[in-house]
Amino acid sequence: MQKIKNLVNKYRNTDLRLKLKYLNKITNINFYPKYFSNKGLNSFWSKIIFYLIHKEYSRKDFKFKYNLFKNLESDLEKSNLILTFPRSGTTYLKMLINSYFELFYKLGNGKGKYISALDEFTFNIDKQLELNLFSLITENYDSALIYSDYKNYTSRLKRSNYIFSHYPISDIDLFKINKNKKILFLLRNPEDAILSYVKFLSNFNSYLGEDRKSLNSIKHKKLINDYKKFFNFFINYENKCLVKFEDLTKNPYETIKKIFNYFGNEFDINLMKEAIEKCDKKTLISDLSATLEFTNRFSSESQAYLNEDINLKDNINKMLDFEIKKYKEIK
Repeated sequence: MQKIKNLVNKYRNTDLRLKLKYLNKITNINFYPKYFSNKGLNSFWSKIIFYLIHKEYSRKDFKFKYNLFKNLESDLEKSNLILTFPRSGTTYLKMLINSYFELFYKLGNGKGKYISALDEFTFNIDKQLELNLFSLITENYDSALIYSDYKNYTSRLKRSNYIFSHYPISDIDLFKINKNKKILFLLRNPEDAILSYVKFLSNFNSYLGEDRKSLNSIKHKKLINDYKKFFNFFINYENKCLVKFEDLTKNPYETIKKIFNYFGNEFDINLMKEAIEKCDKKTLISDLSATLEFTNRFSSESQAYLNEDINLKDNINKMLDFEIKKYKEIK
């Protein structure tokens, strides 16, 4: 009886393509043809196969992601949460950590690959767990994972165990932040953060060859209010540790050491120093495959455009007067 159950389970879990190819073999009938026509009578069978495979994939994709969803909160609870304001060193800190774990797991050389269209660096480690439902549902996972034994997926992940978010200015709806959760905050001088954010948005389309956004189209007051919202959450949260962007860029090793120590994590000193070397800005630029002026991450093309609005800095300083003074006071 057990043997029959095993055969039934094996049949149910076998990829539809393999089933059809097996039928090809034993019947000499092309249930799974070598070429799928989209014209004429043959297109009718192509449509049926398209529908069946799509349905199977959708079902497996749902089961995979729903299984992640059911276990996500407990997995996130075990993770180290880092909240950052945009343009405050998020990418650099992510790179340092991801580079280290790529080296630690021996999955690559620790060098991130810059994806211009996404304006981010990718590493050969598993993605961080999603923090909101929509992102979890729409995330593209490798089809090999979708068709594999996904029940123990999170236990087999080779990732950094550090979760990044811009909360509270972005959503976290899959995880409740309770007052006992240890959070590390990454902040930057308010004026520099907003100016960098404006520069980023004004330059965002230039590397894609589109028209640069004018400063007038950028709602910098919203960006300022976002900073106020983020800073207010930081000030009022108790179980926290602060890392300043300025310290991270000037002394990355001591800053990373502070972060790992805060979360109670050990690290290999030599591997961490190697990761820091791999993520050095000059090294990254020299290794960059794309033309510099067409990379939003490094291009300074729009810096001059900040001078078009002479009131911009005044607005920032007036609206963020409290935050600027408080930031300078915090050590």
